[in-house]
Amino acid sequence: MIIASLVLAVKNIQDYALLIVILQLVGVLFAVIGGMYLLPRSRLSRRLILSDSQQADAGWVSADTESHLVGSEGVVHTALRPAGSIVVHGKRYDAVANGSFIDKGRRIRVIEVHGSRVVVEAADEGETK
Repeated sequence: MIIASLVLAVKNIQDYALLIVILQLVGVLFAVIGGMYLLPRSRLSRRLILSDSQQADAGWVSADTESHLVGSEGVVHTALRPAGSIVVHGKRYDAVANGSFIDKGRRIRVIEVHGSRVVVEAADEGETK
């Protein structure tokens, strides 16, 4: 709309074209500054902008974390190349291998859990826990 008004004004009043362009640029500059600095401090913005935050300690989580799995051992359900699924304590989880591919049926150990991302490594065959 600003460009259309500029074109129409310059077309109809050609003697003041430079003045019209300068005044419109100054007007746009003031509108941008006003929008960036004054609008967020206004009463209207308090009604439009969300001021609450969703904290995990208040019960707002996007996905349940499975941190109790760290150190647990399980079996690979689908090959981890590097992502796949595992079975730990009789429950199936999506997991990611830590560096190398792990074939189906191999024993694994959970080494990290970050949100819904479960990182595993191959468990040594001779080691028991």
